[in-house]
Amino acid sequence: MCATGPGFDDDSVRRLFDAALQRTGLDRWGFLSDACEDDSELRREVASLLEAADKSDVLDFLPEVVPQDPAQLLTGRRVSHFLIGEKLGGGGMGVVYKAQDTRLDRVVAIKFLPGFLSAFSEWRDNFIQEARCVSSLDHPNIAVVHEVDTTPGGQPFIAMAFYDGETLKKTIARGPIPCRQAVLFSIQIASGLAHAHDKGIVHRDIKPANIMIVDGHIRIVDFGLSGVTRSVMGKQGLTAGTTAYMSPEQTLGEPTDGRTDIWSLGVLLYEMLSGRKPFVGAGTNGTIAAIRTAPPEPLHRAIPGRKRRVWAVVRKCLAKDPRDRYQSAGDVAGGLRSAMVGLPMRLFLSTDRNSI
Repeated sequence: MCATGPGFDDDSVRRLFDAALQRTGLDRWGFLSDACEDDSELRREVASLLEAADKSDVLDFLPEVVPQDPAQLLTGRRVSHFLIGEKLGGGGMGVVYKAQDTRLDRVVAIKFLPGFLSAFSEWRDNFIQEARCVSSLDHPNIAVVHEVDTTPGGQPFIAMAFYDGETLKKTIARGPIPCRQAVLFSIQIASGLAHAHDKGIVHRDIKPANIMIVDGHIRIVDFGLSGVTRSVMGKQGLTAGTTAYMSPEQTLGEPTDGRTDIWSLGVLLYEMLSGRKPFVGAGTNGTIAAIRTAPPEPLHRAIPGRKRRVWAVVRKCLAKDPRDRYQSAGDVAGGLRSAMVGLPMRLFLSTDRNSI
């Protein structure tokens, strides 16, 4: 999975760095420990780069290990017919900029994918094919993809509609979301997923950072990007996705379908209601073990009346065996709508963790 001993090569360092950069906190360091096994020198090398990355917005501290990413230097420059503006965010799977589409005179968001992935012809072909499929999706809860292209240097990028809102991740960081609002968000997410699944497109990386909230309205972003990277990541001994939101079958590297998105939606709803994730362990391996074998702590304790029906929906989404989950995202939306019928409004407005 990774090179060992004092002779490890730069490619090994680069692959581990890019994969670890997608993770945070204990998840990151648990992944690094597992990936490097007994190679303490490799672990120290990657760890030092991660510490430097945490202190810098630009990857110029990796001149020999990771080539400087052109996307990090694009503010104020023109790429194709896009004038690149401020950086909106970034991570191990790319960096996002606000930009002006000079051809159609509109503001867009452009995500530049990691340059090293373009070295894989299979990845490039898959990326273009799936990006085209995603651009055909037409649903109010899915971010609009305008086009996909590459820079003159061969770095892939995808141009999307720009949404002036915040991620669900930021919203959850402020604390549990009132039940009614969490359910309404989840119905919108499920509706968007149902539309994509009907078109044969599975997200495979549903998480709070990939959910945008714009005036109370949900937009799912990064559709298909996990799907086009998973084959290349697998060949490098790495797993595509974000551990805490992976389905059991995803952690095993098994084939996945829309039911893996349903699992991730269950994790999201649980986290929105409680302010905590349902499956947490010591490092990556501990979290994976919890995902595969541990039941989530019930949310329905001390809940009066029929609000327990919301927990029943969450529990079914989080069934370990995909056959025991809802079999379609549309069924999840229907279950959530049914759970809300007849419930007193006060039960949906509580943010008391003990009452959820």
